[in-house]
Amino acid sequence: MSDSRIKVRNLAIVVLVSLGFSLIYVFSVYQTFGEPGLPLDDAWIHLVFARNTAHGDLFAYNPHKFIMGTTSPLWVLLMVPAYWLDVRPEAWAYFWGWLFLALSGVVTYIFARRFMSEKFAVWGAVLVVSAGRLLYGSLSGMEVALATFLWILSAYLIWRVKTLGKGLFWTVCALAAAVYTRPESYLFAAVCLVYLLFDRVKSDGTDVFVMKFKYPLIIGIMFSLFVLPYPILCYISHGRLFPTTFYAKRYASGLNFSEYIIDAIGWFIGDNLIWGLLGLLAIVLSFLGHRFAREANLKVAPTIVFLWPVTFLVAEGATVTAVWHNARYIMPLIPFWILLAFWFAYILFERFKLDKSIVISLGRFGKRTITLSLIFFLLTFGLNFERAKRFLVGSYLPDIGGIRDINIAMGEIIKRVVPPNVTVAVNDIGAITYFGEHPIFDLIGIASPEVLPIVEETGYLGGHIYGERMMDVLKCKPEVGYMAVFPHWFPGMMDDRVFEPLYHSMGIVVGRTDLSERRINMQILYKIHRELLGPCKKAD
Repeated sequence: MSDSRIKVRNLAIVVLVSLGFSLIYVFSVYQTFGEPGLPLDDAWIHLVFARNTAHGDLFAYNPHKFIMGTTSPLWVLLMVPAYWLDVRPEAWAYFWGWLFLALSGVVTYIFARRFMSEKFAVWGAVLVVSAGRLLYGSLSGMEVALATFLWILSAYLIWRVKTLGKGLFWTVCALAAAVYTRPESYLFAAVCLVYLLFDRVKSDGTDVFVMKFKYPLIIGIMFSLFVLPYPILCYISHGRLFPTTFYAKRYASGLNFSEYIIDAIGWFIGDNLIWGLLGLLAIVLSFLGHRFAREANLKVAPTIVFLWPVTFLVAEGATVTAVWHNARYIMPLIPFWILLAFWFAYILFERFKLDKSIVISLGRFGKRTITLSLIFFLLTFGLNFERAKRFLVGSYLPDIGGIRDINIAMGEIIKRVVPPNVTVAVNDIGAITYFGEHPIFDLIGIASPEVLPIVEETGYLGGHIYGERMMDVLKCKPEVGYMAVFPHWFPGMMDDRVFEPLYHSMGIVVGRTDLSERRINMQILYKIHRELLGPCKKAD
């Protein structure tokens, strides 16, 4: 059997495994709720932008008000055709999520077979498309799978440029598309250029590093031209170079750098104990792994595979110190972690001849039927299957139910109760805006960038000073007549004389029945008695 035929067969395996696991998730949603659903309110933010864009209101959240408030304009544009074709946007998002999950696995396989054996490459790709957390993210209505695909594709293409000098244009396209998918990709592009800049060559029998400027310079110039419209549009929109979401999501969380790193690494190990630990060992023992590979005359994993996850985690830990929504911002690192794990396993197997160390014969056949490598795969895939099921039952379906019971329900209440064209102040802007069909004032600043300085200065999520400052802002917003918020997020602000409670929507916390415990998931619609707010005091 030829190499090309084996490759096609293995590609088919990766695609079919991704399809099978994705269908299990999607069918479970339909079986549970009778219709599609999404587990993150942020997904509905993308869909508000997409719906308005499809109707000619380009990147507007409130009617006719352009705002670069999405960290993923490319994902928004992919959602737009759902409204032209009259397709349920959740189902449309499922399709794209699965497609980019499958493509992530395909590229992982193609990349991996450059520096490990065929079987390790396909096993690694299979584990990428069956990783429970990545399945959650891919089918969440968010850009997770798109970012995953573009990061691993860009890493592969930049490696091809470095080793073969081919594919400069497509590399630039992938890097630019990644920026239009996640703003962290600016850093990713910088890391790729640094990787391309330095090269190791032999000189007098020793390895020395040299700098090669040709390819980094060409790619850097082209990349800058491709992405320049993004920061320009952001600056025109709200006076900053990144989208508003980039700033609104960076309020204080209480984690310091070391806590963030431990938490982030814990997610990879929790995804799958075997490849999680092997990936960590590959990073910590990278020098030893490279030495083993050279001694066994094996190929070394490209430096970009090590460099990007380490750089990303350090940068995020130093600036964000928060791990959100099952660590969805680090989900696109999963293929890199698995590549590291399986490369490290591969060199260990080859270095110590582990692949031939366990033999079980079946009677008269007298053949090797099960080797340690097969056992390794079965154990690892078994852990992946178990983890995927746990994410489905423990997170994915309950989160969809929570969004339905809280955010979508509140949006429908607003549509029914609030007079037309009256603005509603909210702190979760996605499904409320989508289903409420009213203009909103965003208390965290994504759709209302004038709030961002207050968020950055005072912190969010329960700050008394923040609440006091927002009261002053609301005094100067006469168009805001109602407010729908989680009241425990706003201590020092909730005065029932000013904010009259009208309706509430509540989600069930699994395993809790006490109402006081469930209040953390209670969203209340308030009517604002503006005559009690006091006069507007404009800043000097």
